[in-house]
Amino acid sequence: MPMPVTIPETESRTIPSLSGHMQYELLISKPLKMQTGQKYPAIYLLDADACFGSMVESIRMRCHRPDATNVIPAIVVGISHRSAGSHIRENRSFDFTMSPSMDELSVSSSMGGGAKDFLYWMETRLKPEIEKDFPIDPAQQTLFGHSLGAYFVLLTAMSTSSTFRNYISVSPSIWWNPLVLHKKMEAFLTMHPDRYDHLKKLLLYTGEYEESLAPWQELNEKNLDSLQRRKRRAMIGNTQDLVRHLNEHASHIFDVSYQHVPHEDHASLVSVAINRSLRTVLSPSVTAD
Repeated sequence: MPMPVTIPETESRTIPSLSGHMQYELLISKPLKMQTGQKYPAIYLLDADACFGSMVESIRMRCHRPDATNVIPAIVVGISHRSAGSHIRENRSFDFTMSPSMDELSVSSSMGGGAKDFLYWMETRLKPEIEKDFPIDPAQQTLFGHSLGAYFVLLTAMSTSSTFRNYISVSPSIWWNPLVLHKKMEAFLTMHPDRYDHLKKLLLYTGEYEESLAPWQELNEKNLDSLQRRKRRAMIGNTQDLVRHLNEHASHIFDVSYQHVPHEDHASLVSVAINRSLRTVLSPSVTAD
C-alpha cells in the first residue's frame, strides 16, 4: 500500500476559535537540527493549507548556509481554515477583514468583520500555546499573508495590539474595503507620532499580470470577465498608492519595501515572495538586532 509523503519535523494540531464554534488547523515545522537553549524566529503563515510546504522547504534548502543565502533556521506556524470544509471562504472573509466588502460583485462581500477578534485570538491564544512548546524569539516574529490574508497583514500592521516585528503582504486585497484600511492607518499614525526605536519591516509584493491578462490567456468571454474584475480591484494601483502614502507619512514607524515582480500572476507570485522575503526577515544581521 502506498505511504503518504510527509515533511520531517512537522506536526499538525487544532486549536479552537475565541467563540469555540470552529477549529483552526495548525501546521508547525521546526528546524531539523535545533540547538539546545537557542531561540528561533517564527513565521506565522496564513492560509497554510496553500503554501506551508513551500515556506518550510524554502527555509530548509537555504538555512544550513546562511553566509551564502542570508537565511537562518526558523519555526513556521501555519494557520489553516481547512477544517471549516465548505465554509472556508466565508470563514476566511470574516477573519481577515473588519467590514463587509465594498465590491458588491464579490461572492463573499457581506461576510467580513472578524479581524479584530482574529488578531486577539492570535496574540492571546495562539502565540502563548506556541511559545509554551517551542523556543520562539518573541522579538523576531513575522506575519505572512497572501490576497485577503495580505489585507489582514496590513490591518494588523496598523494595530497597537500586534507584537509582530515583520509583515509580509503579498498581493493585498485592498479592494475589499480601502476606506477601512485608510482610516485604521490614519488613526494608527496619529497615535504614534514619534520615531520607533526599531522600525517595523513591511514587505509588499504585486505581480505583473494582476491587472491584465497573462500572455497565455485568450481574450474570450470568460477571460474578459476576469480582466474586468482585475481592473476593478486594482491590486497593483492600490498597493502602490499605499506604499507612497507610507513612505511619505510613516517612515518613522515602517521600513517599507515594495517589489512589483515581472511575469507573475496573483497565484504564482506567492512562491517568489516567499523566497525573496526570507532574505530580509531571516537575515542573520536582522535577527541579531
